[in-house]
Amino acid sequence: MSVDQIIEQVDDSIKLVTITGGEPLLQEILSLVTRLKQRGHIICVETNGTIAPNESLLRLVDYWSVSPKLSNALVKYELRFPVERVRNNIWYKFVVCNLADIEEIKKFVSACRIPPDKVILQPNGLLPDEKYFDLAKLIFEYLIAQKLPFRFVPQLHRIIWGRGVRKK
Repeated sequence: MSVDQIIEQVDDSIKLVTITGGEPLLQEILSLVTRLKQRGHIICVETNGTIAPNESLLRLVDYWSVSPKLSNALVKYELRFPVERVRNNIWYKFVVCNLADIEEIKKFVSACRIPPDKVILQPNGLLPDEKYFDLAKLIFEYLIAQKLPFRFVPQLHRIIWGRGVRKK
């Protein structure tokens, strides 16, 4: 879609716009962000953190959601996001597949000096509903038992509607 086509789809009564999908920093999103800001929107960009945004984006984007990849993603990961530049407007979202992932997250958070209150854990959304809810409970109970200060945010749509299967 062109920037004009995207702008046509945006409801100006909704103030927070999140740019996500794949890796948005692989695209030229500055013109889209600029237009949305001109229309009074608050902008959040969800990224995996492997691409550093340019200076203009750093100034315009209100919030960053960085999702570092763990070893469960089976990809080599290097954080290239300028953490210090946006320390107050950044959150780190980690997809958790098992409790070992939380131990890896603790090491990553410590090594990158990430404030624990900026860390969000989310169960693996690719699981069938029953396993998703079992994992969510396991993560939540582990955080409480270990007294970890991370945030736990399940996928709300899974709780309301379930994963479901799209029928043709």
